[in-house]
Order: sequence, then structure tokens, then C-alpha cells
Amino acid sequence: MTQAAVSAGDTAWVLTSSALVLLMTVGLAFFYGGLVRPKNALNTMMMSVVALGVVGVQWTPGRIFDRVRARQRMAGQSRMVRPERGRPVVHGGAGAGRLMRP
Repeated sequence: MTQAAVSAGDTAWVLTSSALVLLMTVGLAFFYGGLVRPKNALNTMMMSVVALGVVGVQWTPGRIFDRVRARQRMAGQSRMVRPERGRPVVHGGAGAGRLMRP
């Protein structure tokens, strides 16, 4: 598997879309702030901004994990491998932590 070249157009589109989402979040905060009483407007607006921060914090580990998995696929490993034992591991669910049979 080869790495694809970085396209300037694709990068520009992702950056533009991200900027629009950030503007949309602020606009949504003002919209929600206008629906409540004036004394609750700031709190309602801050909830939208905090939600944006929470999503950013949750997205980062997933992105890092995705990059690690992509490197493993390029190296020919198809499953997560426990480094100290060299055996595949089941993640999540009722059988979390059990070793898989090869």
C-alpha cells in the first residue's frame, strides 16, 4: 500500500469546512442565546462553545488511534498486538482483555 500524495485542493477544502463549522457553532450559540431569557443567554451560549471543546478533545484520541492503525496496516499487521506477549488482543465488549485464538 502506498501513501497518496497530499492534494492542495483537498487540504484547502478541509480547512474551509473546518472554519465554516467553527463559525456555525458561534452562530448557533447566538441563536440559542436568543431563545432564552436574557439572564440565561450567556450560560446557553457557553454551553455551545463547551460542546465544541468536548468534541475536539474526544476527536483527538480517535484520530491518533486511526493513524496508528494505518501504520500497522502498512506494516502488514492486521490486528492489535500486545507488545509484551506478541499475541492479538480483543478490545471492548464482554470479552475485553481475553486473548484471541490465532
